[in-house]
Amino acid sequence: MKWTQTKVNSWKDKTFTRFLWGNRIYISLIVIALFVAWIYIFLVSDGYWYWTSWPGVTNYYSELAAAFNHGQLSLLSKPDPALLELQNPYQNNSERRKIRYPYDASFYKGKFYLYWGPAPAIILAGIEILSPINIGDEQIVFIATLGLFVVNILILLKLWKRYFHDTPMWTILIAVLVSGFASPLLWNLNRSEIYEAAITSGQFFLMGGFYLVCASFEKPVFASWKLALAGFCW
Repeated sequence: MKWTQTKVNSWKDKTFTRFLWGNRIYISLIVIALFVAWIYIFLVSDGYWYWTSWPGVTNYYSELAAAFNHGQLSLLSKPDPALLELQNPYQNNSERRKIRYPYDASFYKGKFYLYWGPAPAIILAGIEILSPINIGDEQIVFIATLGLFVVNILILLKLWKRYFHDTPMWTILIAVLVSGFASPLLWNLNRSEIYEAAITSGQFFLMGGFYLVCASFEKPVFASWKLALAGFCW
């Protein structure tokens, strides 16, 4: 009985070892991804490692999502009456500087509009219908940057398996690490406002669509749903 148990344990050890060795590329990529995500959190939280209390600056996309859910394109916030009383509200003079208004928003016929790509706000609007939340632009930057990094991993892994599988495994690991720290990703995380939220979201949707198109032509019969999803991203 003891000999049998020893043999079983030995078999389990060998099976686990074979599993680790056979999946070493995926395990290594997961470790790198967790390390890069850790750095992302450090930067977006201003070095405090906070998960729930990030120093947000703007929440324009959340405001635009609220406007969409109210059936309008303009923001819900109303302009200060003093702004409407100005003879020329578009002139950046001393009188306008005394009035509070959304920075870098378009002011047209007494309403404020945002001119950045609306895709993140559309997604937020759908989420807020199910569960009311208030997401700052810094959180959108983090999610989009992390999503972009994951998409880049999938693209690099696919290219390595298809065209460069004879090269050492460490080459793909270095490529993934470089893609995670490539400029301007770290800069965007360090200054995560509406501008960076729009930029990183656009990059994520662009590369996500590119990956889905490549993945749809892997087999003789292409996957139409992947192409449809790529079109949605673009």
